[in-house]
Amino acid sequence: MSLNLKIKEGSENYAATIVEIDNIHPIKDADLIVRTVVFGNDVIVNKDTQIGTKMIYFVSGTKLNPDFCKFNNLLTDKEQNRDQTKTGYISHKQFRVKAVKLRGVISDGILLRLESIWGATNVNLIEFKVGDTFTDINDISICEKYVVPMARNSNPGGKSPKIARFNRILDNQFHFHNDTANLRKNMHKLNPEDTIGIHYKKHGASAVFANIPTLRPLKWWEKILVKLGVNIDNKIYDIIYSSRTVIKNKYINVESNEGFYGEYIWGIVAKEIGHLIPKNWTIYGEILGYTPKGSHIQKGYD
Repeated sequence: MSLNLKIKEGSENYAATIVEIDNIHPIKDADLIVRTVVFGNDVIVNKDTQIGTKMIYFVSGTKLNPDFCKFNNLLTDKEQNRDQTKTGYISHKQFRVKAVKLRGVISDGILLRLESIWGATNVNLIEFKVGDTFTDINDISICEKYVVPMARNSNPGGKSPKIARFNRILDNQFHFHNDTANLRKNMHKLNPEDTIGIHYKKHGASAVFANIPTLRPLKWWEKILVKLGVNIDNKIYDIIYSSRTVIKNKYINVESNEGFYGEYIWGIVAKEIGHLIPKNWTIYGEILGYTPKGSHIQKGYD
């Protein structure tokens, strides 16, 4: 079977990469494991791993295909593995690669033998080259970015009532922050004569605030005029705000939940700065410090 590699949009920094082991380092007081460095990250491997071995690297924060995990006996619930006598280190609920600390070494990601791919894709392993990067092989998903599930508000009185929603977002008006490629995988693109910008990211809550054209709900009499063929302007400038990946006030008549912080921090900040944002401008930044109730935005960073 021929080899067709793809990368899912939004998972560029969490794609698998074929690498060749070019360094091995012993770990103090460890007889069964050693350390290697991949893209600047320490990764723990079996002591039998040899220089020159081709392996597949998954960085921390990657979600693996459940069937791929089962075939390679990676799951913590051994009853779900192909070999039910073997217990792995990947959560059978999240399927997420996590950084772990073993013998004082933080292993950032995992390295698997090329043979781990064959069971999922049935391709000739000889076709893989060092540097190949992918999330999908022959339209079979192997991995993708792990997305933390959004908490849902519970309704102690029973089922949540259905609310008619009005989506105010116009196409091609609101833009999330661009994704940044992983620096370690792109160091070869930097040259000594390049001028670069260095930005310091504080630990906070990502936020986007945009003063852009939006849709407004039509009044009942306007809807009648539209049916009669009258052209009604249904656009209005308004402040739209979001976290890193979720628009918080997408719908006019639905209150967004308070979410992780227990307070609606994006809406609070939008009220403070919205009147300062010119039309057709978008502000990208971080919300730092404390919530109005005094809780940390991120503990340890004021």
